[in-house]
Amino acid sequence: MVLVAPAEDEPAENLFARFLEQLPIAVLVVDHTGRPFYANAIAEKLLGNGARAEARPGGLAEVHQAYVAGTDRAYPTGRMPLMRALEGEAASVDDMEIAWSGARVPVQAWGVPMYDRTGELAYAIAAFEDISDPRQAESGYRASESRFRSAFDHAPIGLALLSIDGTFVDVNPAMCEITGHSAEQLLGTSCHALTHPDDLQTDLALMDRLVTEEMASYRLEERYLRTDGSSVWVLQARSLVTDAQGKRFFVTKAEDISGRKAFEDQLVQRSLHDELTGLANRALLRDRLSHGLAQAERQGAALAVLYLDLDGFKAVNDRLGHAAGDELLIEMANRLGASLRTSDTAARVGGDEFVVLCEFLRDDEEADQLSERIASAVAQPYDLAGGRAFVTVSVGRVVSRDGDDPEALLARADAAMYEVKARRVSRRNPR
Repeated sequence: MVLVAPAEDEPAENLFARFLEQLPIAVLVVDHTGRPFYANAIAEKLLGNGARAEARPGGLAEVHQAYVAGTDRAYPTGRMPLMRALEGEAASVDDMEIAWSGARVPVQAWGVPMYDRTGELAYAIAAFEDISDPRQAESGYRASESRFRSAFDHAPIGLALLSIDGTFVDVNPAMCEITGHSAEQLLGTSCHALTHPDDLQTDLALMDRLVTEEMASYRLEERYLRTDGSSVWVLQARSLVTDAQGKRFFVTKAEDISGRKAFEDQLVQRSLHDELTGLANRALLRDRLSHGLAQAERQGAALAVLYLDLDGFKAVNDRLGHAAGDELLIEMANRLGASLRTSDTAARVGGDEFVVLCEFLRDDEEADQLSERIASAVAQPYDLAGGRAFVTVSVGRVVSRDGDDPEALLARADAAMYEVKARRVSRRNPR
């Protein structure tokens, strides 16, 4: 073999390809869909049609003319290292033979997944080495163990090998980082002890389906419990594999998605809550009203709706400015929350208009008492950045009745509030 030093200006990809061409083993690279991307010269000869661009993973055994060693049975596609690499699993086998030039060539085959910077599978690499010489086979095994140990340890996502009862047998550093546990703490521990109790039954049911071969693999968003008592959201992928001795193991891949879940929670929070006060908005209020009305109908009960409008709020805005008005609304929302029961829902439905949904009321007197508590809390002075302010509140209260829908109930509560406000005005301005 003659090696020629690369030119200083030779592109990196050309240099890499030249290196692969010098390897004494067959190397095939496919993209994440299984479409062949690159094959060195040995792979072109050994794999034949399998190295062509039109080849697809579905019939790899037929395309490669791959057999289970010592038999005429096609090699199971699902056990092929290349297919397992496309599923995110690093794997190797030594019981494969490939028909080539009229003979059967026993090969050691490896498959390695390659991920992009975002952690998504980008490519899978398959390598094949002729192990006709036992010394080559032993050397290849030692080399493959070293390569796959390195790939396992340096993978950017959590990887773990579990026994059939769910006990950790091997973990990589990324899995330790995600769970907050050291390798010593994880090894010999059941994965079920790390799974959040609310997610455990779903995970156990899916693992059972793997064992009974109802499914080949599954993906699940769930929470792992960390050493500090907190939980971390992961996207977990799990499959069941069988080694050369027939022993079965679970292979688990875990990707930390806490950032994405937090962002999703923020989006939900913003879509269902008032941005200024943090109270429910109209959309969430309608949903709670619909649920409350349906439950009240089933139980033969009723619910009350309080429609609140601040009196004197415009004067605060005019005198102290809109920033002070916003400050007052935030404080008013805090006082409102402190006045309610845990089963009540408070919502901001307009500039200075609020609605309180009261479920599980014992009687009308309880709703009246709640109205009085709210009115008293709101009427206390507000010490704002621009000065002290005073407001009061007009409260319209209605109780649900048969046939009410959320909009009808809100409309009646709104009308009741304006009646209260009108009576106040008439008392202040008698004829």
